[in-house]
Amino acid sequence: MSMFPEVIEKGQHSRAYSSSSLIWPVSAAVMAPVAAFMIENYEFGVAMLMAFNAATFLVAALMETTIRLEEVLNKKHMKGFQFIEDLKEGFRYYKVEKGILGIGILFAAFSFV
Repeated sequence: MSMFPEVIEKGQHSRAYSSSSLIWPVSAAVMAPVAAFMIENYEFGVAMLMAFNAATFLVAALMETTIRLEEVLNKKHMKGFQFIEDLKEGFRYYKVEKGILGIGILFAAFSFV
């Protein structure tokens, strides 16, 4: 996630973060019944799922090795309690953007389910 700002084109950050945050819940919702079916109906269902998981990790690793990026260091001096100021700024943003606040509450609620 820390490479997102450098890899994504200008003006596409919101769309990229939205897509990224939806991938995990959608894949979990799709794969849970598939995994249950595989485990129930195939003798080596768990092994097949583990092999599929390993293959997808390999594909992801191969794709990530193709990323060529110049590292940009943050040279800004940090104050002692900068994270508190950042947290306050985030809450002020939520006050302005009510839709994002609702989505944040929804994701927080779903993380406990």
